[in-house]
Amino acid sequence: MNQDYLKIGAHFPAGNPYLNIDSRERFTQKMGTLNYSVEDKVKYCLSLFGWTGEKRPEAKSVFQDMEHYNYYIFPAARIFLERFAGLQIEYELRALSKPTELYPNIFTDSLDECDFSLFEGLQIFKNELLVPVMKTWDMYILLGESGRVHYWNCDDTTGILREDLFSVFYSRLFSLDRDIWFRTTKKDRQEVSWWDQGLMDDIEAQVSEGTYVSYAQKRFAKNNGVPNPLVGKDPFTQWLLTLDQS
Repeated sequence: MNQDYLKIGAHFPAGNPYLNIDSRERFTQKMGTLNYSVEDKVKYCLSLFGWTGEKRPEAKSVFQDMEHYNYYIFPAARIFLERFAGLQIEYELRALSKPTELYPNIFTDSLDECDFSLFEGLQIFKNELLVPVMKTWDMYILLGESGRVHYWNCDDTTGILREDLFSVFYSRLFSLDRDIWFRTTKKDRQEVSWWDQGLMDDIEAQVSEGTYVSYAQKRFAKNNGVPNPLVGKDPFTQWLLTLDQS
């Protein structure tokens, strides 16, 4: 994999600036002046937390969990989990009347029955194959087969982020351009309220009985058993597909 993005490190002192709020602010300001692509800046920030682009051992347990529930992982999402599972991004935030704290953002590292019923319910509601890729302090982020980035927020709202994952990480995860998130409206994000406890309870009951047929299985049955997922044309999905070829 091309690692030219590591050249960005020559502009900064050693260490991870995200672990200190003052150094993070200086870092993000300077990053805004550097003539590198969004993609390279995101890759460099990921590398600060130990990401190398190589396959991660944590992926094995994630795949086992998902296979236990017959949760279908479309190709781009499988590559993503192989390369990102269990990675943890931490940065210091200053809360009102409290000392600064490190807040973790965790790439998917497990899946239990409650998780499954939530994500399965979202797939049914949105009628798209979705795979959870990350949990931030207030939301789950899911990659859609189309390359769209979906989210479910802890206030029981869900929507679609109009940018691809490179831009979502650039803005929301690494705070390199918060405007990408804040300049959108609920209408832009197609945000709606969603929490279907009855559906999720029913899914959990059928899973316990061993009778549940997943959204993906039902969909594939209509297509003679062939998954045939859409392939996202966005830059992030296309980049993931190149990783599988390396």
